[in-house]
Amino acid sequence: MDPRVKRTIFATTLAAAVLVVALYVKYPPDLTVESFIAFGTLLALSTLAMMLYLRFTETGSTTSMDFVPELGAILLLGPTGAVTVTLLSELISGFFLYREKSVLKKLFNISQLVLAVGVAGLMFRWSGGVESLDTFRFQSSLAPFLVAVLAYFAVNTGTVAFIVSVSERTPFLEAWRRITGGLIVFDIAMSPLAFLVAFLYTQYGVVAVFLAMIPLIGLRYSYG
Repeated sequence: MDPRVKRTIFATTLAAAVLVVALYVKYPPDLTVESFIAFGTLLALSTLAMMLYLRFTETGSTTSMDFVPELGAILLLGPTGAVTVTLLSELISGFFLYREKSVLKKLFNISQLVLAVGVAGLMFRWSGGVESLDTFRFQSSLAPFLVAVLAYFAVNTGTVAFIVSVSERTPFLEAWRRITGGLIVFDIAMSPLAFLVAFLYTQYGVVAVFLAMIPLIGLRYSYG
């Protein structure tokens, strides 16, 4: 592997690790029973969403819907809880479900997603959003959530495009356009499902939140 690619992977991993530590120091997670139940629910939902990846046959690209419960975790658990859900679900999927990838690729994928969710969670907080397990605040959370969504996809696609541009020695924007294609529009359009996850959880509890998987499963088998 190109040494520059390795350096990029290690830098991304270091940045993700620093962000996780900073979040735990600045915004310690709520350690109540209710929070642990929500955490387990979102972790299961995120891991399941990882397994229901979508393949777009025209381009050969694939995308998973794990960002839906992970963005939902921001609304319910805040940035620290959300990065923890992301970290554990990506570790489970990366090292138990998709073993064919190299360790460095898995490390990069986990790190860039942790960064994306962490930055999105911070932007949600800094934009005036307040996480809650009890009340779904649609009006006050909508604008901060939209900011978080844009931050998530900016970091997610930006880090992937950067490492592709380093690996293939192509311009960053060219790499970004190639890796996103039509997927970025699809992913952003699907992000409001995170609101559905938060709404179902706060209004109806653990069992009802898995109803959010119905449209994901439908999309999975519609696109093959």
